[in-house]
Amino acid sequence: MSSKPAPTKDATADQEVARRDEPKAAPVDMKFEIVVIPVSDVDRAKDFYAKLGWRLDADYAHNDDFRVLQFTPPGSGCSVIFGKKRHHCGTRLLARPVPDRLRP
Repeated sequence: MSSKPAPTKDATADQEVARRDEPKAAPVDMKFEIVVIPVSDVDRAKDFYAKLGWRLDADYAHNDDFRVLQFTPPGSGCSVIFGKKRHHCGTRLLARPVPDRLRP
């Protein structure tokens, strides 16, 4: 059994008015653009995704210890980066700049 008193009708009405007056956040146009996945065998990954018909956008090697591939599946706005010795793996969610009219 609760020791709190039940809200009165006036308190509930006041809370509803306060909620309506709160500023609303504008929607942001976000795109899921890049997924980064570490692999142990870059050449094997390259062969596999090329056979699936994915477009090879980049194949960059800095030395024997660092290499990345960027593939894009057909019809997709999202690319996948496969790499060896990737230190910052994860996903990237990109948003368009906030228009001046929406800035505080």
